[in-house]
Amino acid sequence: MLFKCIKIIKEYGFLWCIYKIIYVLKIKFLNINENSWKLFEKKEKIFRIDIFSIDVKHLERFYEESYTKLEKKEILIRADEAIKGELYAFSKVKLDYGRPIRWNYNPITKKNVDKNKMWFKIKDFNNEIGDIKIIWEPSRFCHFYLFSKAYIITKDIKYYNAFISQVKKWNSENIYPYGPNYKCGQESAIRMINLLMNYSVFKEYNLIDEDDCREIMLIVKNSYKKLLSNFFYAEKCVRNNHTISELMGLIIGAWCEKNEKRKNKYYKKIIKQLKKQIMTDGGYIQYSFNYHRLVLQMVEVLLKINDKLEINLDNKVKKIINKSIFMLYQLQAQNGKMPNYGSNDGALIIPVSNTEYNDFSSIINSLSILLNKSIIYEEPIYREEAIWFSNENFYELKKVKLEKKSNQFNETGLYSLRDNNKYMMIICNKLKKNRPSQMDQLHIDLWYKGENILCDSGTYSYANKNDDEYIFTSNHNTIKIDNIEQMEKTGHFLCYNWPISKLIFFSKEEFIGQMYSKNGKYKHIRDIKINKNGFEIKDKVKVNRNKKKCYLNFHTVYNTYILENDIIIENEIFYCSIEFKEKLNIRVEEDKMSFFYFDNTKGYKIIVEKEITENQCEFDYIINIKEKKEKVI
Repeated sequence: MLFKCIKIIKEYGFLWCIYKIIYVLKIKFLNINENSWKLFEKKEKIFRIDIFSIDVKHLERFYEESYTKLEKKEILIRADEAIKGELYAFSKVKLDYGRPIRWNYNPITKKNVDKNKMWFKIKDFNNEIGDIKIIWEPSRFCHFYLFSKAYIITKDIKYYNAFISQVKKWNSENIYPYGPNYKCGQESAIRMINLLMNYSVFKEYNLIDEDDCREIMLIVKNSYKKLLSNFFYAEKCVRNNHTISELMGLIIGAWCEKNEKRKNKYYKKIIKQLKKQIMTDGGYIQYSFNYHRLVLQMVEVLLKINDKLEINLDNKVKKIINKSIFMLYQLQAQNGKMPNYGSNDGALIIPVSNTEYNDFSSIINSLSILLNKSIIYEEPIYREEAIWFSNENFYELKKVKLEKKSNQFNETGLYSLRDNNKYMMIICNKLKKNRPSQMDQLHIDLWYKGENILCDSGTYSYANKNDDEYIFTSNHNTIKIDNIEQMEKTGHFLCYNWPISKLIFFSKEEFIGQMYSKNGKYKHIRDIKINKNGFEIKDKVKVNRNKKKCYLNFHTVYNTYILENDIIIENEIFYCSIEFKEKLNIRVEEDKMSFFYFDNTKGYKIIVEKEITENQCEFDYIINIKEKKEKVI
């Protein structure tokens, strides 16, 4: 226990530990003295809410010219489903919340959270009620974009009626500060943004009357109040994407109450956080593409309202956002999809684009347009997001020519090797000051023509211990020694005794990196060379005494089998073989992958086992990838 405390203090910082203790004591105090919540409340008053200006004429033209009849039909089908309370949570999982929507209900466990219970009396994790993120999902109002799009396309008043009736019902079922939907400040910020974005669409069509406006202002008021009164936790204890999204909510709230002092205060804070959280090479401190995009969507919001705020974005922030654009572009697969890197809870919080969840081309294009007045992707599907956040005339913007090639992002610890249709991403994070959440050092992600041959297992749920198994070492494409993890984990989110990783060598044809596990007292060196047909990989492991076995793990969703001493992975497009230079104990097990939160896909886990001799172990193998037509056995 003492060792754990010392490590946590050393890695997370003494001040962080103090802030965490203060917050825990605050929650205990509130639970003992329920009426004491008023001591922490701050005053606010909302005078206006028209902070967003959406160019609906531009959207009308876009949907008319760029959406096919089938795409329009799909939008209308989903909008009609949303009217009935059938929503796609986390961009994938279809759930029935009922009509009218039950805003405090988990449709998987069929349980309600008491809407009359103070937010601080509701537990984060309750196995009976289930994952609280499922309850929060409809209250993010992401489905309101379906109502807006459907109205723009059809001008059918039923979509506005659905929007405003759900707003009114939400107010009646969520009285501040009671119920689960006032538990998290970030949820309040997301709710504000999505509500006001869609309000601005319907306002452009003169559909909002005074009574409707009051209902919308009430949600803004109470969401802002939650943020004002509880920002300490996000700022001092969490210090990640929550901090930035809550600051965005605070800036919007301050503008709505015409409070220049608060607006300027929180604007300075968000600029400071962006500089702190986005690394100099463009990477994000949470080691997650999912959370990286969340933060970048907050930047889109900030750029959208700059004119209303009468503040220009800091040039240093613009520079690091441009670095992010470049990094994400370089780490995309051929079809625009990103590897399932780091924690992934389905947080596409502003779903304005009609693209797949893991295709990042829309956000890359949008930020390029907003910051540089240039287009990276010319395809219409990748312009929609920018229309929501910009009034630029896309037909007059210049096209930027970028080439995807082998690249290194040393501060973030991400590396890519590319050649024609094949691409490998390697993780080698330094983990100096930031909080890791995945045991994925020296993990490799292998792609061919947009197909993710070797993948990360993903993130299923944060709710209980059985759901968080995806974060552990054996669920990544890397080495595991005996039953030892790369680092220790306590609670639901806290990892400590971080491994030490470093780059040894990088060129456009080769990567050499090293990871030392302080927890397991072993060193793993991975040497990867790209060749004409695939990759040559050498894994060398050095351990201290008393270690018995070394396990090389791979994960895939494609058909997998063993042929003599080779591993074969194939689908209708490719034929991939992993060929070892010695006879080894290889087994293939059925496994589960989770590319979307709360959604499992059948997959395979490949385990290559080898005895450790004289405190060393080595794997030497070649990965060959061929077109299916070239398959030869």
